[in-house]
Amino acid sequence: MTKKQPSAPKSSSVLTQRSSGVLLHPTSLPGPYGIGDIGPAADTFLKFLAESKQRLWMMLPTSPTSVGEFHSPYSSYSAFAGNPLLISPDRLVESGACSALAAASFASRCRGKNPLRVDFRKVAPHKERFLREVFDQQKTKSSVKRGLDRFRSEQSWVEDFALFTSLRKSQGKPRSEWTRELRVKNQKNAAQLTKTLSDQIEFEIYCQMIFFEQFTALKKKANQQGIAIFGDLPIYISDDSADVWASPQFFSLDKEKRPTLLSGCPPDAFATTGQLWGHPIYDWAALKRDNFSWWVDRMRTVMQLADVVRIDHFRGLAAYYAVPYGSKTAEHGKWYKCPGDGLLSAFQQAFGSVPVVAEDLGFITDDVHQLRDSFNLLGMRVLQFGFGADGYNTNIHAPFNVSPQSAIFTGTHDNDTAKGWLGSVSAEERKRMFTLMGKPPRSEFERAFVRLALSTPAKLAITPLQDILGLGSTGRMNRPGFARWDNWSWRFNDSLKSSVAWLGEITEATGRAG
Repeated sequence: MTKKQPSAPKSSSVLTQRSSGVLLHPTSLPGPYGIGDIGPAADTFLKFLAESKQRLWMMLPTSPTSVGEFHSPYSSYSAFAGNPLLISPDRLVESGACSALAAASFASRCRGKNPLRVDFRKVAPHKERFLREVFDQQKTKSSVKRGLDRFRSEQSWVEDFALFTSLRKSQGKPRSEWTRELRVKNQKNAAQLTKTLSDQIEFEIYCQMIFFEQFTALKKKANQQGIAIFGDLPIYISDDSADVWASPQFFSLDKEKRPTLLSGCPPDAFATTGQLWGHPIYDWAALKRDNFSWWVDRMRTVMQLADVVRIDHFRGLAAYYAVPYGSKTAEHGKWYKCPGDGLLSAFQQAFGSVPVVAEDLGFITDDVHQLRDSFNLLGMRVLQFGFGADGYNTNIHAPFNVSPQSAIFTGTHDNDTAKGWLGSVSAEERKRMFTLMGKPPRSEFERAFVRLALSTPAKLAITPLQDILGLGSTGRMNRPGFARWDNWSWRFNDSLKSSVAWLGEITEATGRAG
């Protein structure tokens, strides 16, 4: 008898039924190429998710990361493109695009001293060189040319992205430092640049074609096993991006094509001068006049790769804080209203539903709640935030107060691991927590913490893999506000077999197994 395959998950079902998943960025997967990718190790991880009865794989943004040593997933030069660093050499070998010998040679060049860290400074240039070698061997094949033509017709953004990226590499400096003539796209410069940079443009489009082929194949495998891909969408995009260059009409720019306003957040107890993030602010009036077509196209592209999407800094869709360009701090910014209801309505019209989880952490006001609730979106809760002394009885992150209309995380990519966090909590917080969950043996704390999160009323429960593996602070993904070489670089090489049984049992016992 043929074993019945699980049906592909629908975004509506994983957002309305009790379910759970694991947060792991593909760069953190093990493998021989210095960085995790969407190849065989991703298939192995899907098997772990299915065996432990998880229904979601949550990733950080999969867009191209900034040039430099840090490569934050939240610092990208495209709102549409995929990250070539995630392309799997093994899949290229399987497809016949390159030889096993070429992949092995690449592996030897980018192998780092520490298999638990991605050395982006080493990996990034070697991977681009490897992909370029593959492209140079493939570009004259008629099948590849047909594939590129088809991909161009399917992805309307890719020509602008490829032209900008090629120009960016030829200039060797950010868009803001280019000559005024080059700073944004126009018909005259685009035609000439396309001719001059044609070979590099073809290479950039080839990398995007391969990324989308490999990622959509991974998503299909996930869906066939009843697992949804949970994506992440940063609300803002870099000034040094294909989007600002090709669509300047949708951003607040001056006559010199530089931003007039920058993103950030106001001063608070944690940052006395506020936080200056530095992204250009959207021209929301122009976006609204155009029926939010740029945003709809962006979401449509993201939904090729994900079943559910978290919108980072969702509060910026109700009202956003903006600082004048040239400010050194975020102290003198202002709040501006945003037509987020119009944007979400446009999503609803285009897709029939809004498959979105709202990241509603931080300084949240009633208008943010109203926007979230009017579209029946899930909000976010973080268990690590649930035991503080201030307003404990009404704390929305406390397990007994967690709303069913939410996604609870034991911690996010910006938090310490559960084990690392436990070493920093006060005696009072520890007492509250252990009163609720019992006082487990130290070696069992992470499992008990995961059990507590999955036991809450929240529709979704997401656990970073580091907490499943019981890792300390060395497994932390990011330390916000610090430009550290080891941010975003964590990888694992532990076997997941020992976690399958207990995680599956907890998932089933808390009604999240589907």
